[in-house]
Order: sequence, then C-alpha cells, then structure tokens
Amino acid sequence: MPEPRTGEDAAVAVTAGVSVARATMRPMTAEGAHGTGATGPGTDELVGRAGELAALLRDLDAARGGNARAVLLAGDAGIGKSRLATALGRAAAGAGVQVVVGRCLDAGGSALPYLPFSEVLAALAHAGTPLRPVLHGLLPGAEEAPRPTAGDGDSGRLQVFDAVAGAVRDAAAGAPLLVVLEDLHWADRSTRELLAFLLARLGSQRLLVLGTYRSDDLHRRHPLRASLAELVRLPSVRRVELGPLSPDAALALVRARAATGGVDEATLRRIAARSEGNAFYAEELVAAGSDGLPGGLADVLLTRLDRLGGPARAVLRIASLAERSISHDLLREASELSGADLDAGLREAVSHHLLVPDPAPGTESYAFRHALLREAVHDDLLPGERVRLHARLTELLARRDGDPGVAPRSPGTHWPRTTCRGRSRRRSGRPRRPTAGTDRPRCSSTRSGRWSCGPPSRTRSGSPEPPRAP
Repeated sequence: MPEPRTGEDAAVAVTAGVSVARATMRPMTAEGAHGTGATGPGTDELVGRAGELAALLRDLDAARGGNARAVLLAGDAGIGKSRLATALGRAAAGAGVQVVVGRCLDAGGSALPYLPFSEVLAALAHAGTPLRPVLHGLLPGAEEAPRPTAGDGDSGRLQVFDAVAGAVRDAAAGAPLLVVLEDLHWADRSTRELLAFLLARLGSQRLLVLGTYRSDDLHRRHPLRASLAELVRLPSVRRVELGPLSPDAALALVRARAATGGVDEATLRRIAARSEGNAFYAEELVAAGSDGLPGGLADVLLTRLDRLGGPARAVLRIASLAERSISHDLLREASELSGADLDAGLREAVSHHLLVPDPAPGTESYAFRHALLREAVHDDLLPGERVRLHARLTELLARRDGDPGVAPRSPGTHWPRTTCRGRSRRRSGRPRRPTAGTDRPRCSSTRSGRWSCGPPSRTRSGSPEPPRAP
C-alpha cells in the first residue's frame, strides 16, 4: 500500500533535483529543523523527535568532516520516518549539504530495478556530476534500464555498482552529500545489493546515507531482513528504531493540526490517546474532526490484511471481538479452526505484526498491535457475520461462568459501550446501517484478562441502540 504521508514531502524538494550551497563546517543543531516556537509547532514542523534529530545531525556532522556514515531508520507505517528524514534534509540543505532523495515504490509482484538509485543519479546529473556511460540507461526516461542478474561474477552488474559508487563519491568530493533512500521495504533485489555494495565501501567520503523502511512490513520471510542483518554489521552503519510519539508530543501534534479546525480540547485528548503515538493516525483523526475511525484510515489499515491467508483472517476476525486480548483457547473454540490451521493463522498474524502475544509468563493470549487496527477489522465484519461471531463468543463464555478469567454476569451488569462497536464501514468508508431488531451481544475483556458479555443495550423504542464509538 502507499506509504502514509504526513506532510513530509514538502520540505526537501530534491527528488528530481539537488540542493547545493557553499558548505560550512559549523555544527548543526535541531532547533532550526523542528517546532520549538512559543506559539507551538506549525503544520510543517517536527514534533517530539528532538533527540532522534539531534543524533542524525551528529551523524551528518561526522560525514561533513570526512567520516562517511549510514543510518537505517525503521518504524511502523505512519510513525514519522519520512517527516524526520525531511527535517534532517532541511537542516542539511541550510548548512550547504547536497541533499538527494530516491524512493522505492510498491509495484506489486514486479519491483522496479534500481528505482531509488535512478532518482538519485538523475538528481546528481542535474547538478553537474558526470555519469559513466553504463549508467545512462538507468536514468529516468531511458529506453531500457539495467536488469538485475544473478551470479556474483557478473561483470555487467559490477560495472553498474562501481559506477554508482563512483558518482556518489565524485558528488561528495565537491560538497558534503546526504542521500536519502525511502521505503526500502519495497526495494527489489538489485537495489538491496547495490545498497550493500555502497555501504560496504564507506570510508573518508563526505557522505551520509539515510535509508528508511517499515519495520511492521518485515515479516519473517521478507527479503530485506537478511540484507539488514548483514548491513548492521558494517562499522559505519547503525540502525535506529523510531518508536511512537510520547503522549505529550502526540497531544501537541493534534493541537497543532487542529489549530483552525474548531475541535474541542476533550476530543483532541481522545484523538491523541487513540493514535497511540502514530503521527499519521493522529492527523487522519484530526482531519475527520472526531475521535471516530474515518473510513479512509480504516481502508489504509485493512490493506494490511490483503496479503494474509484464510486462517490468519479468521483469527483476526475473532480477535477483533476482544477489546484488549483474547486467549488461545477461546480463539480455538470460537474460530472452529483445526489446531494446525489456528497455529498457522496465529503465526502469520504475529509475523506480519498485526497481533502480539502477551509477554506475561504462562499467559497464552493475543491482542492487536494497535487498537485502531482492531476497530477497523471489527467494523469490516458483515452484519450477519458479526451477529454470528458474537453469539458464538457469548455462548462459549456462558459455559465458562465461574471459571478463572471470566467475570460473572448479573442482571445489574453494565456493558461498556466501547466493547462491540457496530459502526461497520464498507471499504468506501460509508457506515453500515444496523439491522433493526438484531441482538448484538457486547463482550469485553479487562486488563487482567477477565471477560464480560451481555445483551445489547436498547433504545427507548425497544430496538437495539446503534453502537457508538467511545
């Protein structure tokens, strides 16, 4: 799926060009690259990443001094990798560093060979760096680009690799150079091998290479995993895992994005909490003007299920009924999958970073990695499917009354409104209308793993109350 962008592309306009200025050797600081003003962060400023940006600026200072470096920046989709790379590029360009950007694309099963390096080379050539003839076919608009070939002794491939490394070296000799390679999780084999060739030859060049990739896309068999294992062993390469924004930073971000949107403070706080520190999720919620799940964001989240097999999808549908976590035994009984299919489905869901196992010793339960993903999966259930699954879960839990981990039901039990949201959206984002007279049991698990289930609440007219987002 396309990389969720959060305003990153506006600042370093260098995909088809290069920023060149007279190089200076003053140490760079983070103040000029992210929002620190008295009026708060603006819509194009970095929020909550001062420490990470300061570390990247130190890497860039080392590169400007003739100590080439490479940083591999990992993080979930939408967490802010591209925004951080843009802030670094803005600071670098302001200090006289050349900045070039190349991006990988999700081309389905046919990855485009050398695509990010093709963009980098085009920018360098535009700035006046001479390219060897072997690279002319690699430039955008060329009739035919070099094809990735197998075999370590292939002389044609070695000539391409050496020519790319030479072009980067020549450009860095004229002025310090920052090369940003975005979305390496979509890189084809030729791009991965060329990157390894380039990073293995880092030395005294005035060069910093920054590569970004989605860690949540790197399932167990992803081809980039093996490349990363080798790259991080190189002395000039370090890997950085970009985590979620802190609660205060997430709140500052949503306040900045909603500065002219008229969203009240209580809603902004709920949006910040529901985003769980993901900048893209926060901005999408702010754009929707409420803390409900927008259809566009739900569509983005659901594309992550497209690559899964049937057992994994079945597991996720059942797990979406649990507000927090669901036990292995309950998943097995509710899904009615065989033991082998259940294990395969769970392994695939965990490998693709959709579910996470409970780390507590002796606990066999699973939860969604992000609450908004759980909500999107639950909302995507068909009305009849939702009724059937909830009825099945209610039946199973009724049999467990009095068992450890199952809260007893009583006539006065309050069934939380957040447990079974029925605002089901089709992929177009339009809400489905609840079926009149349909009972929808409400089930929830507490932080301790205890479960409660009960009948749906009803409106004054006696019909089921339309479920609401919390």
